[in-house]
Order: sequence, then structure tokens, then C-alpha cells
Amino acid sequence: MKHLLLILLTASFVASCSDWVPEPDKEMREEAEKMKALRKTGCVFSSPDHTLSGIELRNAASTEQVLGKDAKLTGDSTHLFYSGNRKQVLALTVFAGDYLNQVSVFQVYYAPNDNQPYPKMKTSDFVTEKGIRLGISRKELTGKLGSCYIVKDSTINTVMLKYLIVQDLVYFATYQFRNDQLEAMAFGYEYP
Repeated sequence: MKHLLLILLTASFVASCSDWVPEPDKEMREEAEKMKALRKTGCVFSSPDHTLSGIELRNAASTEQVLGKDAKLTGDSTHLFYSGNRKQVLALTVFAGDYLNQVSVFQVYYAPNDNQPYPKMKTSDFVTEKGIRLGISRKELTGKLGSCYIVKDSTINTVMLKYLIVQDLVYFATYQFRNDQLEAMAFGYEYP
């Protein structure tokens, strides 16, 4: 009888704990639910950016054309570059198993004031083929990419928009705004 009572008390305790034990993939699940609801409305993001300042996603030749023949962006790493005026940082991610110089993810953000030894690129702004660059407004961005996005994080002064295409490779694009000015962006393919 004591065993049965102990088992029932333990089961009751474990069940009540589920309210305060964090769900490990809650954020990912909620994001997937928002995307599913968006697709049910018929809204589909179908015209993403694939190029940033002349470098095309997953095209090693374009990377070499922009960075030079001596470029050696190896896999399983992120390579950082300053804009010509050192006001922006471009992060180029090459996945493990990718070819040399085959970029899968672009990230652009304003440079912190810590003066790192990153190489400089000639361009003063990193710009996509659709003309998306840091400093544009949310209205300008959605005018170029459409309204098939979810709001990922939001506060009084900041908001992050996320676009997604799920096919053989998952394409994502996130845009973070502060006071209605784009302050950071990332787009490309998720690691397979």
C-alpha cells in the first residue's frame, strides 16, 4: 500500500511540475505554428534575396569574384569583413561539407566600436539584389519582400521579422528593426 501511495504522489508531483519545467523546443514549435497559420491564409514568401554585394548564396565563383582569387573561406566557420567605411560588418558562413568559398548564410549588422582586425571590402554598404540595406524602414522592406512573414521578437522599440521557404533546403531571412530602422539582417540556408 505504501508503494502505491508513493507512486501516486510521485506521479502527481511530476504532473504538477510540467507547468514550471521549460519546454526545450517551445520557441521553435511556436514559430512553426505561426508559419503554418500564415500558409493557411494563402500567404507564401516566394521571392527571396540570394545575392549580397555581388556574392551569391552557394556560388563559390561569385565569392572569389568579389573577394579575389586568394579568398579561402573554409567550411564550418564564419568569416567577418568590414565595409569600406568600417561602419558595417558582413559575416559569411560556410557550412561543414561545403566547397571552399561556398557561402550559405549572410549576416549584416552595424559594427561595434571595438576595432577588430577584419579585412575591409570596397563597398560602404552591404546591399542585396532587391536593394535591402541597413537603415531602411520596415515599410520599405515589406514593399520589397511582401507581407508573408511572422513577427519573431517584438518590444516597444524593436521588432524582428522572419521570412521562410521550406523546400529541399530551408531558406530563412530575418530582419531586426530598432525605431523602424533596419539594424541587422541575416538570410540564407539552414544547415541541412
